[in-house]
Amino acid sequence: MLAAILIIIAASVSLSVVILLILYYIGKRPDAERTQDDDSRYYDENGNHLYYDRKLIARLEKEKERAAQQNK
Repeated sequence: MLAAILIIIAASVSLSVVILLILYYIGKRPDAERTQDDDSRYYDENGNHLYYDRKLIARLEKEKERAAQQNK
């Protein structure tokens, strides 16, 4: 009975290690770097996210317009 319990524990630990290794290698595949670089299209030149920081971007653009009008 003890041997069966030890075999089950060893099998579950081995399975967990194999799953972690598979996930690690999936993260290291060459496609992963390319998909991370594709995220740059979501950010402007100042590093603001185009969707989440859209109110901040709009405010900064309005301030630029006001400054340009005042300099005329």
